Amino acid sequence: MKIADDKKINLDFQEKLPLWMTENHVPTVGVAVIEKGKLKLAKVFGELQKDTIAPKDTLFDVCSLTKPIAAMTVLRLVSAGKWDLDEPLFHYWIDNDVKDDIRLKKLTTRFVLSHQTGFPNWRWDTPSKKLSFSFEPGTKYQYSGEGFVYMKRAIEKKLGNSWKDITNDLLFTPLRMKKTRLVWDSSLDRSLLAVPHNENGDPLKPEFEQKLDLTPHLATTLDDIEYHYSPAGSLVTTVEEYAKFAINVLNGAGLSKNIYKEMSTSQRKVFGSLSAGLGWFIINNLSKDQYAIVHTGDDPGLRTVVVLLPQSKCGVVVLTNGDNGNKIYKNVIKESLSVGGELVKTVGF
Repeated sequence: MKIADDKKINLDFQEKLPLWMTENHVPTVGVAVIEKGKLKLAKVFGELQKDTIAPKDTLFDVCSLTKPIAAMTVLRLVSAGKWDLDEPLFHYWIDNDVKDDIRLKKLTTRFVLSHQTGFPNWRWDTPSKKLSFSFEPGTKYQYSGEGFVYMKRAIEKKLGNSWKDITNDLLFTPLRMKKTRLVWDSSLDRSLLAVPHNENGDPLKPEFEQKLDLTPHLATTLDDIEYHYSPAGSLVTTVEEYAKFAINVLNGAGLSKNIYKEMSTSQRKVFGSLSAGLGWFIINNLSKDQYAIVHTGDDPGLRTVVVLLPQSKCGVVVLTNGDNGNKIYKNVIKESLSVGGELVKTVGF
C-alpha cells in the first residue's frame, strides 16, 4: 500500500472505495481531501437510489460533525470579545430541570466544548427524562450534546439573536456555504438527500422526517421541536462545503492565536493519547511531530468523520449514509494520510 508523505495525500483509495461500499452496504459516500490548506478533491461516490448516480452536491446529515461548527462559531465570538470561555452560563440561562442544583454555577463554555459539563448525552436517555448533573462540571470527561444546547441558549439570551442568525453571520455566509443548514428546511432539494441505511443496506427514515412525527411526550410546542434541532447534531451540508469549513479551521478559523491554541490543546484526557480540546478531539504524539484534531458523527444509518493535521494543513472529510460507514472511513484515513494508520489505531473510530 502506497502511503502519502506528511504533507501530501494519497488518492489511491478511490479505486478501492466502490468495493468497500458494496462490501459494507453503504450506497453513498462523500470524500473531501485537503492538502497544504487547499481543496485537492471533493467527490461523491455511489448512488442516491437505484440507477441514480449521486451528484457532487449530494446532501448529507452529518450528525455530530455539527459540534465543530458550533464550537468555531462560539470561539469566533470569544476571539471578538463578545463571549467569555470561563464565565458561568447561569448568568444568561438556567434550565428549569437544574435550577435548584448549585453545580450549575460552575458550568462554563469551556466545560461544554470539552465535554466536562457532567450532563448526560441527552436528557431523554435518563430514567427521569430530565436534565441532571452526574458530577461537578470540570472534574471529568463525559460526552454530552445537552451541554451544547445549554450553551446555545445562553448565547442567544446574551446576544439577543437566534443561533441560526449567529452561525450564518459568522460562518456560513463568509465561507459561502450556501447549501449548508443547521437543520433540514424546505429550501433544500429532498431528491439530493443521502438517505440513511442500516447495516444490511436497507433505507431508514431520515431523522428530520422522524421529528416531524414527534409524539406528544417528546414535543408539544415549536420550541420543544426546535430543541431537538440542536448545535450538537442536525447539520445538513455537502462534502465540498464541509471541506470549506475544515480548510478554514486549518488556516486559523478566524480566531486569535491564543484561542486557536486553546482549541487545539488538551482540556481533559479521554483515554491514551486522545483528549478533548474545545469542540474537537485531539490526538497527540503522532509521528513526525504531528498532532490531529478530529470529530466523528454517528446516528442510525449515518457515519461521518473529519480529520485535520494542523501542522501539515492536510486532512480528510468522509460522509456516509450507512451504519457500516465507519469501516469505509477508517480505510480512507489509513490509506490517504501519512499518519492514518496511527490515528485509526489510537482512536479506534
